[in-house]
Amino acid sequence: MRKIGRDCIEKRIKAVTSGEEVPNDILTQMLQSCVGNKSVDMETLVDDFVTFFVAGQETTANMLSFLIIIIHQHPEVLDHLLSEVEGVLGDRKEVTGDDLDKMKFTEQVIHEVLRLYPVTLPSMSKESPKGGIEMS
Repeated sequence: MRKIGRDCIEKRIKAVTSGEEVPNDILTQMLQSCVGNKSVDMETLVDDFVTFFVAGQETTANMLSFLIIIIHQHPEVLDHLLSEVEGVLGDRKEVTGDDLDKMKFTEQVIHEVLRLYPVTLPSMSKESPKGGIEMS
């Protein structure tokens, strides 16, 4: 994982320094925040990038698993989602940010899935000192 992370970072640095257009993603943001910061070395960048990558994959996979459960339990939701996607995309296969902004029902479904099944780390649960109320 670290080798892949390092390769991604090195390729992006090379692309930026050669003036290529790069996506405005988490890696670009991380690199921009390091400009002029001598305390951030390659090992720190690799650690942070791999952490974001793994955490993002796991939380996305968990959310999609719960989304599949909801769709299975409520087939009318799937019908509405498909209708919305077809209405926004038509015959196109690629999705743009503007397309996502138009998919309000899809956004609502994702928010509801996250409300019903919050994707949090077990270590983030806390017990209050008074009354023993568990909070996530």
